[in-house]
Amino acid sequence: MEAIIKVGGKQYKVSEGSVIKTEKLNNLNEGETFEIKDVLAIINNQKIVAGKPNVDGASVVVKKLEDGKGKKIIVFKFKRKKRYRRKYGHRQWYSLLKVEKINWEEKQNA
Repeated sequence: MEAIIKVGGKQYKVSEGSVIKTEKLNNLNEGETFEIKDVLAIINNQKIVAGKPNVDGASVVVKKLEDGKGKKIIVFKFKRKKRYRRKYGHRQWYSLLKVEKINWEEKQNA
């Protein structure tokens, strides 16, 4: 079973046991588990159930593994003939999440 979830303003396709890298989640400590209710779609045995906007009765339980900083990117601004140059770097914070379980009760009349 796979699910499409929304975390930190972005969408991810996940299955049980997968690890995703998201924007940093400040409200959790490392090792904590929590439930994501923003499930946009469920894929089960080649059957796709799409939500409007979320799937009713679906949730994904994830565990926060760690926080970290990503690879450094260099930002270089330059204007020719004006002697203007600016160089600085940026490292984006991220959180690693492991998908523990996908919960969904399939309704017979759906």
